[in-house]
Amino acid sequence: MKREVKILILIFILLIPAALYIFLQTFGQNEYSLPVYPVGGVEKLSDTGVNERIYSDKIILPDMYDPQGHHLEQEVFSENIIVLELVSDGDNVLRRDYQINRVSDIFRKERSVRLLRVFEKGDTATYLEHDSGIDQRDNVSVCYIGIEEMRTLARHQLALGVDHDQKMALEQLVLIDKDQRIRGYYDIRDVEDIDRLILEIKILLNQKTNV
Repeated sequence: MKREVKILILIFILLIPAALYIFLQTFGQNEYSLPVYPVGGVEKLSDTGVNERIYSDKIILPDMYDPQGHHLEQEVFSENIIVLELVSDGDNVLRRDYQINRVSDIFRKERSVRLLRVFEKGDTATYLEHDSGIDQRDNVSVCYIGIEEMRTLARHQLALGVDHDQKMALEQLVLIDKDQRIRGYYDIRDVEDIDRLILEIKILLNQKTNV
């Protein structure tokens, strides 16, 4: 009798891992996913000549230009996870560089991750006056847009709450997935926030469907 009990206990012990595996396969698909933030509207002139606000769940980037003044096609940034940084006139670029370099270094081998540094047109000197070498990095793109275009992008699409001076709200980096949806906001002045950005980029990379 004792021998039979021992055999039953052994069988029960051996069945526990199998039962646990089946349970996790059935109910354990609780993969952490990032929220999808709403995108604001963009005003466009309709056929009737009236400005209409067009809403979409995707970011619509304005016309952008590289440091040499060449127009950048939107397709350049498609199929990429984008970390978007807006830099307005007078912002201290040097203070931002450390965090941008950090993110760039961690994902330097990930071809699908791109850091997009967007400056106001006419503010080229602010960027070029220091020698950070960021624009030489393969996964960082430096580009320029008009002041009004930047304000519209920040206020109406990214919902950054830009004031007339267009300052503090632009301290945030914005994470955009491959489907051009907003997945997170991060204060570039906060080390822990940048740590969270790095983690959440990895989450997007690990999700098969990028949902």
